Amino acid sequence: MNAHNTQILYFLFLLSPALASSTNILVFGDFGTGDEKQKLVARDMASYCKSEKCDFALTVGDNIYPAGALNYQILSEIFVSNYKNLNMPIYMSFGNHDIGNEGILSIFKDMFKNQENINKRTERLMMNQLNFTNHADNPFVNSSAKSKRLWMFEAPFYSKEEKEGVHIFAIDTNTYPHQFDFSSSTSRSFGQEAWLKESLHKAKSAWKIVFGHMPLYSHGRHGWLNIFALNNFRNSIIKLLCEERVDFYLSGHDHILEVDKHRCENGHIITAVISGAAAKSEKIYWASFPLFSDDKKLLWANGKFYKNSKLIYKNDDKILGFAHILINGPKALLKLRLSQGSSRERQNACFEIVKSKAIAAVSCD
Repeated sequence: MNAHNTQILYFLFLLSPALASSTNILVFGDFGTGDEKQKLVARDMASYCKSEKCDFALTVGDNIYPAGALNYQILSEIFVSNYKNLNMPIYMSFGNHDIGNEGILSIFKDMFKNQENINKRTERLMMNQLNFTNHADNPFVNSSAKSKRLWMFEAPFYSKEEKEGVHIFAIDTNTYPHQFDFSSSTSRSFGQEAWLKESLHKAKSAWKIVFGHMPLYSHGRHGWLNIFALNNFRNSIIKLLCEERVDFYLSGHDHILEVDKHRCENGHIITAVISGAAAKSEKIYWASFPLFSDDKKLLWANGKFYKNSKLIYKNDDKILGFAHILINGPKALLKLRLSQGSSRERQNACFEIVKSKAIAAVSCD
């Protein structure tokens, strides 16, 4: 064996531990419609994961439209039937539709209802989704842990080290402090804020990923329609995410794909991703710029890179798609894939993330 071949083998030997410990995460949300759009993206994800490795998935809420899971049959028909071919653990989180909140009209109607009855309805809808984790209709999947099922939802908020070096934290943004409290004087988090602080601080994993429904930033419809809620939620959580050096914050709520960069005061960089286009599609809203959204944070949305121009808001393409994160050592590759709505002007995007330090667009080839 010549010296050149020896060097190659030595390089591969050094590289092999990193390859062996790589983590591949599928991210999708706002999907529980049961319609053809959901089926289209589900098929695309299954096809994608046959060619690109996927270890597990994270979902970012609105699992069942329009107003949550009234029974287990709905979960079997809308979720299991569409995602069983993924054959991997899918970790869930709650969206506003999952607790019976269909939007502003629903909130207005609830103002005239008995609060105790509203709470009972919410609890029933939440428990249906949580209890489905151990239901007979929820299939077991191929995994190193024999107890893993397709639908994984152990509590409204929870954390776990799914793979060595990667710790995931699911939060319930419906009850996280201050989301709907414009005065920011009360908290209805059920101890969630303290739990997240303690859990993040104790986690020893190199990579920390927090996922939930409400985004930190959005240039979609909710970026301006729910400006008070969005700002209040971000202000209630961003300091903690920075202090504990969270690497990714994943969300949905807006039915778009978007990537934003948040640079903390301590220099740490958080990559904020919206992946809420797994069944519903919306355009980027010009009304969210620049009054209600920080354009300096925006990197890419719905197939176009933001290049300091308002022209991105003239993009009327309503895309469908999902996100994929490959973590390998101190670097990660974030890919946004368009399942529908792509054209020569709107294409998939890839970003290389150097942990805590930088995020930059790279070629997807």
